[in-house]
Amino acid sequence: MKRLSLTASLFISASLSFAQISSGGFPLSIKEKLNPVQAAIHSYEVPDWQKAIRENKLKADKGLVTPYVIGLFTNTDIGFPESGSFTYLPDGKKIWKADINIDGAPGIGLYYDRFHLPEGVKYYISNESGKQVLGAYTKANNQDGAFANEAIQGHIAHLELDIDADVAMDDINLHIEKALVYYASIDYLSRYENTAAKPTDGDPDPYNLEGHSSTCEINATCPQGANYAIQRKATVQLIIPLDSSGQAGVCSGALINNTGNTPASCTPYILTATHCDLANNSNVDAIPFRYMLIRFNFEKESCNSTVPATVSTLNGVNLVARANYVNGAEPHINGDFMLLKPKAAIPDSWDAYLNGWNRSATMPAHLNPPQKYIGFHHAAADIKKLYTDQDIDPDGEAGGSDGPGTHWAITSIDTGGIEQGSSGSSLFDKDGYTIGIASVAGDPDNNCAINSKGGQAFYMKYAAFSKISYDWDYSIDGDSAYRKLKPWLDPVNTGAITLNPVKANCNVPATGVTQAKGKDLNGSINIYPNPNTTGIVNIAFNFAEQRNIQLEIYSITGTLLKKIQLSHVAKDNYFIDLSAFSNGMYLLKFSDGNTSDTQKIMLNR
Repeated sequence: MKRLSLTASLFISASLSFAQISSGGFPLSIKEKLNPVQAAIHSYEVPDWQKAIRENKLKADKGLVTPYVIGLFTNTDIGFPESGSFTYLPDGKKIWKADINIDGAPGIGLYYDRFHLPEGVKYYISNESGKQVLGAYTKANNQDGAFANEAIQGHIAHLELDIDADVAMDDINLHIEKALVYYASIDYLSRYENTAAKPTDGDPDPYNLEGHSSTCEINATCPQGANYAIQRKATVQLIIPLDSSGQAGVCSGALINNTGNTPASCTPYILTATHCDLANNSNVDAIPFRYMLIRFNFEKESCNSTVPATVSTLNGVNLVARANYVNGAEPHINGDFMLLKPKAAIPDSWDAYLNGWNRSATMPAHLNPPQKYIGFHHAAADIKKLYTDQDIDPDGEAGGSDGPGTHWAITSIDTGGIEQGSSGSSLFDKDGYTIGIASVAGDPDNNCAINSKGGQAFYMKYAAFSKISYDWDYSIDGDSAYRKLKPWLDPVNTGAITLNPVKANCNVPATGVTQAKGKDLNGSINIYPNPNTTGIVNIAFNFAEQRNIQLEIYSITGTLLKKIQLSHVAKDNYFIDLSAFSNGMYLLKFSDGNTSDTQKIMLNR
């Protein structure tokens, strides 16, 4: 049976609310309804996607293990202040704007080789329709001078820096060295292309934007995973630039705990597969690590929920440890592990966890229900899925010289399956401890070879997982700490066989989901057009984190006229129909249970 590595995947497809670390809100040009100076426009050639498809098909036909490409990079040269135009406001504030145009691009991600914003500067990116707004990015996003942001829909990206009067311009350092043109993995962005906002009542996903994995896959929040919420919340998706090819692909991964962690000194690591970086970089800050996007909570609210999935994103990791990887016509893998450290802290409100682990070299060959082995993963880069099995084979391998026995093998997955994009995800024992890392797969199931869009799915029932016990004191590639897990997962040398999970801030696990508290709603809600001549009022939200919003509509005399509940709101557009109301002034009060914001709307038809 031919075994395939699971690197990267075909699509990232869902209707999303984004939450890269940012402060939310809207640019001054939108919030204050200004008409700034025309932005400078920078146009670039669109990469040759069809050529890339042909080249990657040739590699696949030869049996080479390569990622499924989701986008191509194009070089850019956009810097502050020389590449933009200024608008000067009476209070001394300044607006700097620049536009990027890549004709034919379905979506654009921006990559910065210089990124430093001082106090008093807010940076926003919006698409052509204005329905998608990323930011505000601030000094909180300064890391090591590099940055990358999520995809923006369409071929136009509007850049805006809002600069306070007392900011020294020389303190701003921003340069975009390349743009990732997304050709796949961005169907969810079409919600921002459609100029029609969502109604406050009705179908929460009117565009049906999810579902590019096999129809046989099982959502991670379905009952089969009910007792493994911590393990699910620790599972992440990784978008990885492939620096040697000008392409980008995806893998799965999972946060993992170590014995040195305390609430006062907390180090979250991400465990994934070494083959997810095909270039086998040893530089801790190589391009794939510097610009990697880590996506949290990309999952359904519940098993059959119609509420669109959400995602929260961090930018950048440092390489900590990895096994050597040699790409070839067939996998020749012994240990398949890579340990990464996020450059930014994980916000508590994301409710993330660090998995526990079990490095025992023996596992029960068979478990009786309800006990099971279980894994969470991003099959075909879709929202988070799960698989389970009652049996495990200790003699799995991935073509390496030290096999068999380097991997745990599931020869025929009982529930769910594996696809491209599952690479690097964790396999858990009956108690929820990490025991392996998704490495290679095979045995396609032709009965599950279609996704809900009618496209092809490559759904597999065999999977092999690099053993934590084998990777622990790994010596195939030398004896340095860089080539094994032990020095990092047991830094205080306890000799522990198992370690329990903790919250991502290293506090003991707690139940429930945290919602942002005490953050002002003002500046993150925009109603328009105002004055209004049709009765149809658009409401745009740009929250840094997801909230449940109650909207109350009052007459100018304070009489409550209507109450509306909006759930899971982050970066969304809605409309309300006030056409039955008489002309005049009305008050719209928005509240999230902690703070509120009241705005006026004038109906003048």
